Amino acid sequence: MRQHGGSSQRDHRYQQQRHEGYTALPASLSSFRPIFFNTRLTGDHYLSTINGVVLCQSGAYAGRPLDLEEALMKRTVIIFLALLALTGLLVTADTPPTIKVGGIFDLTGATGDVGAPYSLGVRDYIDTMNARGGVNGTRVELIWTDYRYNVAQATEFYNSQLKNKVVAIIGWGTGDTLALAPVVATDRIPFLSASYDESLTVTSRNPYNFVVGVTYSSQIRVILRHFAAANGRGAKIAIFHHASAFGESPLADAEAEAASLGLVIAEKIPMDASLDMTAKLRSLQAAGVKGVIIQNVAVPTLNLIRAYSAAGATMQLYGLNWTVNEDMIRLAGPALNGFIYAAATAFPDENLPGLEEIRAARNTPISRSMKYVQGWATARVLFEGLRLAGPNPTGEQVKAALERLNGFSTGGIFDAVTFTPASHMGVHRLRLYQFQSAQNRFSPITDYLSGR
Repeated sequence: MRQHGGSSQRDHRYQQQRHEGYTALPASLSSFRPIFFNTRLTGDHYLSTINGVVLCQSGAYAGRPLDLEEALMKRTVIIFLALLALTGLLVTADTPPTIKVGGIFDLTGATGDVGAPYSLGVRDYIDTMNARGGVNGTRVELIWTDYRYNVAQATEFYNSQLKNKVVAIIGWGTGDTLALAPVVATDRIPFLSASYDESLTVTSRNPYNFVVGVTYSSQIRVILRHFAAANGRGAKIAIFHHASAFGESPLADAEAEAASLGLVIAEKIPMDASLDMTAKLRSLQAAGVKGVIIQNVAVPTLNLIRAYSAAGATMQLYGLNWTVNEDMIRLAGPALNGFIYAAATAFPDENLPGLEEIRAARNTPISRSMKYVQGWATARVLFEGLRLAGPNPTGEQVKAALERLNGFSTGGIFDAVTFTPASHMGVHRLRLYQFQSAQNRFSPITDYLSGR
């Protein structure tokens, strides 16, 4: 290692320095001269040095006056190290290598009621697997943020993740996932989102997006077929939806499916703050509507169920994947009776290998929640892709590895997961569950149904 230097005495003093424990700039800054930092105990003194220049000293060397060259170098490197620390560019050479993965989660935004436990499921799975040795012997480092369901913040954080050289990202919302889809394709970073927008599965348009769960469009097709079987052609149904890209995602496919079944979609109603849901539900029932589908998250769904009870409505209620969580079940009470739910995953109280694994690893109340389980299983799918990609994977290698998953099992949490180069729709089937107040639980009322 070339050192800044003066006297031969000083050169001799530092000639025994080793590389172990040094701090160096990352390779991306290779145009700079490498900066090596070390604190080393030798005999009865220690030396803290930068490229051989003493910053701090004790014992035999304490109090030795620095010559002018050393003093200038010391001042320069201290300032430079402070700047590096502030910008996060100072790294330790003996830190074990990691596989970096990004996380864009909503903990405190508009969908935080389901986003927070989902995020914790992802994070706990990664921590659990790291405690068991990581992937191919390498620890996975999750670099994540709470983007508060804000597309601009998601984009800003994505750009910071690029600098951290992540090889894959677990994302969240539909709006931000759609906004980032062309960018991740350009940057070749696989993106496994909790958005189940069906357009994300089309590899010719979105080659680096992977959808683990059943798409919103497939969920709503399954619901419409169930409704048609019970009510026949000509029956009217309405859709209440989140006023966002997420809420609107399956609407066009719902219209097409309803037309093929001879159903009538009476209205598509955004659930914004100005909506009087009680009055709207009464008007729908008076118009002969027989069913209501909800495409939203848990808290707005709870509010609609309360309005449904207040309106004295008797229409069949259906909910897509994000409408139900434990708090919603507890707070809705008897008003939830008969509610039919398109469950993308198994319920946490079922006896399945994947759920037993969670209970053994993380036996806490939150780990027994529905969206936690969903996050855990999504991370499990990504880890399998990382494993198949081999040591030191790139984004392209992770993508190719995910596309080799064929019937991958999450222990029954999701139905079997399959990706191919032609389709990134990982799961095609789900079950419908119905809430029975007498048992105070959801129970499956169908076998696995395809939404294609």
